[in-house]
Amino acid sequence: MGLIQEIVDHSGLPEDIIKHEIISYIKERGFDPNTVGIEEIRFILMEYLQKVLFGNNYEWNQSEL
Repeated sequence: MGLIQEIVDHSGLPEDIIKHEIISYIKERGFDPNTVGIEEIRFILMEYLQKVLFGNNYEWNQSEL
């Protein structure tokens, strides 16, 4: 979980809250927190931020970039 710990450390957010949240969301998306790679993390965190910012009904469309 080195990659996850690095993200948590650099987030500046309370570790006990953010680490649990990230790990839960990674598992929810069907990935293993111990083996998830940087590309998967990017996608997962993008989805997570959209969920937090826009709510559960928002669907990401690549053409919006």
